[in-house]
Amino acid sequence: MKIFLTVLMCLLVVAAGWAEEAAIPSEEFSVATSDSQPAADSAREADIMVSVTATRSPQPDNQIPASVITITAEQLRNRTVPEALALFAGIDMRSFNGLPALAQPSARGFTEGGQGRILILFDGIKLNNPDMAGINWLAIPGAGGIEKIEVVRGGASSLYGDYAVAAVINIIPAKPREGVSLSTEVMGGSNSFLEKRITASAGSDVLLVSVSAVDSRTDGWRDRTGTENTNFSANISTSFAERGSASLFLSSGNQMYEMPGGLTEEEFKNNPRQASNKYDKAEIESLFIQAQGRWEFTENHFLFLTAGYNSRDTKADISFWGMQAFTNTNIDSIAAGVSFTGEFPVLLRELKITAGFDFIMDDLSVKRYNDANREDRYYSGKITKTNYAFFSRGELPVTERLLFSLSGRYDHVFYSGDLPDVNDNKNYLVFNFGTGFNFMFSDNGKVYLRYDRVFRFPFTDELIMYHGIGNDGFIKDLNPERGHSFDLGVEYRFGSLVALGVNLFLLLMNDEISFNNATFSNENLDKTIRYGIESFVSFSPVEYFSLTGTYNFTIAEFREGEDKGNQIPIVPVHRFAVIPEFSFFNMLRLYSEISYSASFYGGGDTSNNFDKIDGYLLCNIGANLTLPVGRSFLTVFGKVKNITDKEYAQLVHWASYYPGNGREVMLGVAFTY
Repeated sequence: MKIFLTVLMCLLVVAAGWAEEAAIPSEEFSVATSDSQPAADSAREADIMVSVTATRSPQPDNQIPASVITITAEQLRNRTVPEALALFAGIDMRSFNGLPALAQPSARGFTEGGQGRILILFDGIKLNNPDMAGINWLAIPGAGGIEKIEVVRGGASSLYGDYAVAAVINIIPAKPREGVSLSTEVMGGSNSFLEKRITASAGSDVLLVSVSAVDSRTDGWRDRTGTENTNFSANISTSFAERGSASLFLSSGNQMYEMPGGLTEEEFKNNPRQASNKYDKAEIESLFIQAQGRWEFTENHFLFLTAGYNSRDTKADISFWGMQAFTNTNIDSIAAGVSFTGEFPVLLRELKITAGFDFIMDDLSVKRYNDANREDRYYSGKITKTNYAFFSRGELPVTERLLFSLSGRYDHVFYSGDLPDVNDNKNYLVFNFGTGFNFMFSDNGKVYLRYDRVFRFPFTDELIMYHGIGNDGFIKDLNPERGHSFDLGVEYRFGSLVALGVNLFLLLMNDEISFNNATFSNENLDKTIRYGIESFVSFSPVEYFSLTGTYNFTIAEFREGEDKGNQIPIVPVHRFAVIPEFSFFNMLRLYSEISYSASFYGGGDTSNNFDKIDGYLLCNIGANLTLPVGRSFLTVFGKVKNITDKEYAQLVHWASYYPGNGREVMLGVAFTY
């Protein structure tokens, strides 16, 4: 009854103007893709979405044998990237300090170490760390700097290799536009939250340039969950010789965040805002550079080049095992790739082939100190992870409506370590393949069947112990994670009126990697099984109202060993999100965000001996008012998160409780020219 009443209240909050119809132009599905990868002319229809992530070349969504969710720039407005992923793509986000900006993603029952089973790309360049550190969302440009986010649900190792076990997320930055534009934004709210943002762009049909800067900080809802973030980015793109295009993206920033630690169950119930760690924090200096180039030989034959450099210098003060550790970790990642896409006549059909080469090298150096001033160093070392791969994908139309695809990838990864008393190496060779059928039963609908043989290489700190407190070295008998991913789904889209999809998945995993407290080492687990349903709906029956939602049903169990038949910890069986939205006169926007996560077993409880952690229902409400001022626009907006001030544990790991945030209020104003 409480859940029903809360949902009803959230819906009523935004339903005040239901009876009043406004004449607002409908927003149809539009063709939107990276400027460096333009969509094919045949797909340039107002009700067709084009994606580049699922097949590594531009392709209409209705021809892709996979579930692809596109999060638009409009849906990112007044939301962080993790918040948008949770609401619109059904990605589970949980954080060790409760802040969405530091939450780590999980999908298909991979909550522990979930950031290693989801490949995160920034316009095609990998953002995942080679070690177990999570994604630094603070270093990614905010909503104003992102054109869209493409989420491919399911395994994609046959195209992308490492990390692409449960999903692929590709964040595509907003490209500069012709003319001159300027936008500024200031937000403030609870817990001393303050964010300032400015973006400017200028360009012609030959050269386009945009720059942006952001400064944000908050004390956090919970004690010692403060963050500070400054970031500068620039985007330059150009076209030449009528067939070529190139772009350069640069981003540099500094981030600081505090880590409050976990609470006991009693501490959580008495005061969820308290912190157990009084000094833990981390500071990050980040630099990201990406270059892309595209050359069209013909309309259906083009070459695509990409290169990137990602540097993260982290200083962390962390308490663990009753000790205080002061660590400097520097990660320098270099990525480069080349791919060719072309269409060739085969048996009166056009065979589309994409083939290419990927190279990624991660250099990780670590230094450990006895003091916070970093004067007494007792340990240092370096690890290199080098990965090169060849991939190809072919797609053949069996009939006008039935497409068959086959993909394959060969990966070779080499780890080398230069550590105290340890100078060793390890390499793995993996060949993966995937296949799919896509039947377009109408111009707006598809049914697909897909298989992918998935895998994940070990994190550097899974394969190599380098704590500096003994027992360090390579774990020679550790194998990569491997599995079989199956998807069966149906989708139907009809302009902006309705879009819905249901995807059934089955994932059989072998050799999952986990830490064994008894042996004090990482080991390959027994076999596991994950199966369930992923669904989405978008409905806009009238011009001024829309309803968007996702629902995930996930069963994750051990299928061998002592825990056979037990549920895998931190995996809620049910998760859903509902976002009703009203718009009036192209000026006023009212919306609500209702999300639910079911109960789950706490992390470490593989035997399921303890009670489940309670699930939780949350509701946010927000409003935007946009007023024209000459050729400019002034927007005033506000949002209340967790309006019922629900107390809940969004993460419990080894009996340590990590609370979610209580009620928070945000107000802001934006000016756009």
